Amino acid sequence: DTILLTDQIRSDYLSFSSRVGALYRIGNHFNIGASYTLPSRVRVTEEFDARIASTFDKDPEAHVETAEKLFNEYSYSVSSPGRVGLGAAFIDLAGLSASFAAEYVDHGNTRLHFDAGEFEQQREENQYIEETYGKVWNLRGGLSYDANDIFSIRAGYGYRPSRFRNIEMDRHQISAGAGIALGRTARLELGAQYTMWSEDQNVVYE
Repeated sequence: DTILLTDQIRSDYLSFSSRVGALYRIGNHFNIGASYTLPSRVRVTEEFDARIASTFDKDPEAHVETAEKLFNEYSYSVSSPGRVGLGAAFIDLAGLSASFAAEYVDHGNTRLHFDAGEFEQQREENQYIEETYGKVWNLRGGLSYDANDIFSIRAGYGYRPSRFRNIEMDRHQISAGAGIALGRTARLELGAQYTMWSEDQNVVYE
């Protein structure tokens, strides 16, 4: 006898996002800017297909095959919060350039929207998101130095604090790279990035 279970899940995503920004140049070497990423909404449609096929063949004269099929479709939407970005940079001061950027986002403003009329579950899920996720400032900065027309080096650092209120998942990113000119029309760029983070999570089972 054999029993074969086949599960298939298909997810379709549809989304649109937009961002506006402004850049102001002060003199020949200094820039400041700001941007705003508008709240976006992702629509998700999931199709679930399950099939169970059973074969009973212990007795060759009583061979039996049965099959059952289940199909279900579920749709929902996820609204992401807007983001505010600020930045500044100075460029080519004796070959040295530096930049700094900060981004503010309130992950607690993420919202779920169910299509099946499950208003109570929707309210509970959104309340959980609001209580679990918090406000963060994502920071990043970088330095680069052009030694001459042929060789340059760069380094950067990024800090992404945990989006959770009570779970430590801060991420630190360190990057470095170098560039070498290969003639007038070609250039070789090498880069590497190292990311560090730790997770501190306590789960209580009732």
